[in-house]
Amino acid sequence: MNRSNKQSNLLLNLYIYLDLIKINIVVAILTTNPFKNVLKPGKSGTVAQFSDDQLGSKLLTMGVLPGSQVEIVREAPFGGGVVIKVDNNYLALRKQEVQCILLK
Repeated sequence: MNRSNKQSNLLLNLYIYLDLIKINIVVAILTTNPFKNVLKPGKSGTVAQFSDDQLGSKLLTMGVLPGSQVEIVREAPFGGGVVIKVDNNYLALRKQEVQCILLK
């Protein structure tokens, strides 16, 4: 192998190693999230922020604002939708949309 191939292999290995480090950091951040996500009927909390910007902007237009009181009213069977109560308003959302709401 010539010097150029050795350098390119070294760079490739370095990029793979750095990608693995990034993955470990993301996993560490997600598992040490200070917010709680409550998905059981009857449980409530205060909206802190959203984990997904696109879904967050959609929820903001629906009235789910940071500081709002949120309560899980009912879950559909088989992982379907969720009915939540946000400041005396009821919304039917997909489970994915509810999971992006981070509570205090």
